[in-house]
Amino acid sequence: TLGGRRAPPRTLAAGAMMGTETTFEGWDTTQACFATSYLVTVVGIGCALLCWWQIGRPLPSAGAWYAALKLELLPDTLAHGSLAACFALFSLLEGLAYGFSGIAHHTLATYYWNQRPMSTSWGQGNSEWMLPWTISLLLGPLASAQCLSTAFAFADAPVGWIRTARLVGLAVSLTEGCLALVEVNLTGTVSLYWAFGAALAGCCVLFRAGPSVQGFFMCELGYVVQCVAYVLLFTVPAVCKTDSSVFVVHTETGPLYRRLPRSAGCWYPAWFNQNACFHSLVAVSILVIYVGISAKLRRDRDRESAPAYVTCMTGSKGTKRCCGV
Repeated sequence: TLGGRRAPPRTLAAGAMMGTETTFEGWDTTQACFATSYLVTVVGIGCALLCWWQIGRPLPSAGAWYAALKLELLPDTLAHGSLAACFALFSLLEGLAYGFSGIAHHTLATYYWNQRPMSTSWGQGNSEWMLPWTISLLLGPLASAQCLSTAFAFADAPVGWIRTARLVGLAVSLTEGCLALVEVNLTGTVSLYWAFGAALAGCCVLFRAGPSVQGFFMCELGYVVQCVAYVLLFTVPAVCKTDSSVFVVHTETGPLYRRLPRSAGCWYPAWFNQNACFHSLVAVSILVIYVGISAKLRRDRDRESAPAYVTCMTGSKGTKRCCGV
């Protein structure tokens, strides 16, 4: 769901290497993968805190976050309505989801470095990575729902659309959680497509606000960057994903682990890692969206604080009266 999975590598021809079996198949154990996951965590949590700091409010209490989730947005608690709350929740959940995903892949990499096989069954040895991975699966779809909710709030869409997006995100989250309990190798696909759909829908929803709204172009650019990140992840040829294929060769002295080299059929350079590039683009998109949200929040705050020197109103006969004249 968070770009940490790779497509299964091509299997060896029958009899090519006797006594060899695939392990860590479809999972990225490179340092670039979990390092960039941690990058998204820092950016996501940082932007969430900066959003609350910018609007001049103390960090919200547990009751304020609960009100934000229920869309009971109190003016004295959640300034500027649902926009600041939606983005702060999106940025926070996105950061936490990628953080737990990074912990899972970091644990898998530790298994590989220590020449320990991974397990995909709960309760067995070397299955500790499955807990943070499952948490990331639960948080990821909720973050995608908040991403779409932020676009709805930016465009002043009816609150029903925000609630609908959150219900879909909750359904995807529960689906991924059930899959993680049954068969962890089946997880990630549903939430990945939901995240791409939410980002793409967010691009379209923002046009409801229009280019005249302050911060529109930066927000639109942020959602476009997210879409590009998912398209990159979807379109990378399978032949370019074999660099993470780890094989174990059973010998008399014990198992030996090795990686297969990247196939010559891949046009990307040897250093290319689609998961690392994907994570980096997600981090950039959060920053860009934050800039756009900040611009709109500043504009709204300036309008609220501007003194009303002249108040004009229209009378019953169509004549204008200003300041009661």
